[in-house]
Amino acid sequence: MEEQLEEQNVDGKVEPKPILVTKLSKELLFTLGNLEKQARELRDEPFVINRHKPMLDDMVEEAHRMDGLLQALRRALRSLKSDEN
Repeated sequence: MEEQLEEQNVDGKVEPKPILVTKLSKELLFTLGNLEKQARELRDEPFVINRHKPMLDDMVEEAHRMDGLLQALRRALRSLKSDEN
């Protein structure tokens, strides 16, 4: 399972490991940018739980997705590092 993740990106396409690391890094930066934008929107408006609940749910979902991407990136980096040795 881990080897399969190391060789494939999130879209399921087989990629060389350096390209995979680059794609995962870009995806993480994009996700982080979305989370920062959502956090700014929350900070700029008065907080009303009913109105912001969908946004908060989206932020939690994005955070879980980012965690998965970070784990895949960590595995890919470890694999790349072990290939260099």
